[in-house]
Amino acid sequence: MRRSIRRRRTPLPTVAFPRAAALYASGHSLAKVAEEYATTTVWVKRAVEAQGGSVRPPGGRTVPGRPFDLQRARELYAGGKTIRQIADLLGDSRCRVHVRLRAAGVPMRDMTAPRAARLTPAKREAIIAACKAGKTTKQICLDLRTSATTVTRVLDESGITRRVRHRLDHQRMKALRAKGWTYRQIGDDQGTSPQYAWRVVNDAYRRKREREAAMRENAGCHDDATTS
Repeated sequence: MRRSIRRRRTPLPTVAFPRAAALYASGHSLAKVAEEYATTTVWVKRAVEAQGGSVRPPGGRTVPGRPFDLQRARELYAGGKTIRQIADLLGDSRCRVHVRLRAAGVPMRDMTAPRAARLTPAKREAIIAACKAGKTTKQICLDLRTSATTVTRVLDESGITRRVRHRLDHQRMKALRAKGWTYRQIGDDQGTSPQYAWRVVNDAYRRKREREAAMRENAGCHDDATTS
């Protein structure tokens, strides 16, 4: 088995303290300076403090890195976008977006709150408008990219009664078929699919239950015969 070779870390000589502190003051991280001298970050901290400097807090990097559009990130977050969505749009990591927003004083949403409580007013109004337009919960979820739980919660909080799913008239479907209607016409009349109309007219579900009951009965008789 091949063993990885670890580079040995040695204490930082006192004569190297000024240059190590200068590198750190120029914006390099503790880890970068430590790697330069093959030492540890503890020794780099000692060098910085010995030269009268102070260690920056986490995230206090001063070396210019990739540009970050803080204004757009702030607007996207205020518009209801999640940290992950903002990171995808800006081509950054979730960690960097989160750190930058918090450092800028942006009030972060409570992630333990229900999703409906974190919706933007615009999306909440869109859900209500879609419901009033007669769209089903499934259609609203597909159009607005949300969940059925969120739609239900928004409508309940707004006092809107959801459309009750009507029960299909099986007797009417059979009567229409006897009059010569096609399954598509029957489905359009009842607001369902032609396949479901065929199942109702031909009692597919009833026959399926009868077959399953017969199979269970036969299996029970076979077990009794084997036992005796």
